[in-house]
Amino acid sequence: MEPILLVLLFSILGYIIYNLLAIQIDPREPPFVAAKIPYIGHAIGILRYGANYWVQVNYKHKLPIFTAGLLNKKFYVVTSLDLVSSIQKKSKAFSFLPFLTMTAEKVSGLPPEQVKLFTKHQGRTGLAEDTITGVEATLRQADVDALNVPMLECLKSMTDEVMLSGSGHCKLHAWLRHLITQSTTKAIYGADNPFDDLAVESAFWTFEENVSVLLNDFLPKIAVKKGLAARDVVAKAFTQYYRNGSQKRASALAYFKWQSAASYGLGEEEIALIEVPFIIGVLNNTIPTTFWTLSRILSDPTLLFSIRSELAHTTESFPSPNASSPMHNIDMGLLKRKCPLLLSVYHEILRTRTSFSVSRFVESDTSITDGTKTYLLKAGSLLQIPGDIIHAHTDYWGHDSARMDPYRFVDSSKDRKKKKHPLAFRSFGGAPFICPGRQFATTEVLATVAMLIMRFEILPMGGTWAIPNPKLSLFGSIPPPAADVEVVFRQREGWDGKWDFRNGEAGVSWVLESG
Repeated sequence: MEPILLVLLFSILGYIIYNLLAIQIDPREPPFVAAKIPYIGHAIGILRYGANYWVQVNYKHKLPIFTAGLLNKKFYVVTSLDLVSSIQKKSKAFSFLPFLTMTAEKVSGLPPEQVKLFTKHQGRTGLAEDTITGVEATLRQADVDALNVPMLECLKSMTDEVMLSGSGHCKLHAWLRHLITQSTTKAIYGADNPFDDLAVESAFWTFEENVSVLLNDFLPKIAVKKGLAARDVVAKAFTQYYRNGSQKRASALAYFKWQSAASYGLGEEEIALIEVPFIIGVLNNTIPTTFWTLSRILSDPTLLFSIRSELAHTTESFPSPNASSPMHNIDMGLLKRKCPLLLSVYHEILRTRTSFSVSRFVESDTSITDGTKTYLLKAGSLLQIPGDIIHAHTDYWGHDSARMDPYRFVDSSKDRKKKKHPLAFRSFGGAPFICPGRQFATTEVLATVAMLIMRFEILPMGGTWAIPNPKLSLFGSIPPPAADVEVVFRQREGWDGKWDFRNGEAGVSWVLESG
């Protein structure tokens, strides 16, 4: 073929591909922000910088909302809380449910015929909506109080073991990961908890490290062969758990999830496959949040002293009738009501460490407004509200928004009150879907922190605290540390003896920020 004909042929082919993949923009839609490399440039940016990529794009363009494209998929990225308010008022036009279906399809390994059950099916709302509704119902405060009992018992028992392990040396994040994995799963799955087998726990975290590849359409799945094998180990353990009827002797949450899936005709093997990614959602943010909160307090002697002073008012010490050493009980009711600085540190860790985006599918053509300008959002597009952009916005958090200020949420100054927007805190999501497990997770994080800093001196092996950078993460709201911190536990002088938690008054909730 003549060279000129080849050039002409490739030009025509290129034109056809361009038009097939080109993002069509209605002039009423948000302005389009093109990537340097057409079609795949934004995907490369996300792979390279993780969730922080949209922060960089926003810093360059400073738009209240913009449109971006990944191949032929259209994204709207929202950075203005006035627009967020408009979106939340029209919440029926947006849906979170397709993300559950996508997770089942890409992550669980569930066969395609079973994945279809997640959407509306034979007159039923679908397993995705049933799961969200049921999980919210089983995590009301009374059920959370019931979950807290075995969780706190496990936390107490495992912290007892710290000084029995010999040197007291450990890698802090790795140790916290094991502690919280065990305490959370024991609370949910009961006496026959599959994670009692440490091989299952290890396999679970191997699988978790590969989830971002499974979710990403741009990475080869051959790269996760080890992760898929690890998923099979965990799923096999849960299959046996369900065959033994262990869910009937576990928490209301574990029983509901099994019963709901079984009502759609799913067997033990399929329900086990669904359960594995669910556990990631339960654990994936609690563990790094505990690490960042604890390390921030320990690395600041003044802050540590102040929080210990708060915690002293929640801790009852008394002589033990059968031992020479005293007893110490941390009252969880007092912890929730009497520790504003500890709660402020927790909120500020969430604010400064969140890489979470509220994501919704646009179900129908919808107009939103910030009071000045109106934008059209087209059905079939994806909407994202990046929490890290809003959490760093000076209009909402003041001139020092980029700084981690442990006192921010107890500072009642006029400037702080004036700057704060009622929707500015995004770490638990946004209405109408707020994280249903936030009360349980907060209890676990702050009970762990309280017990450890009251009971022990936790010192860095090098003598000086060096807080590591966060790890690049494509999955999860709070990234883990890029490197671990080696520490040594020492019994705190004057606070030896036996320790426990007292649940305190039933029905008492944490006063949490939300958007």
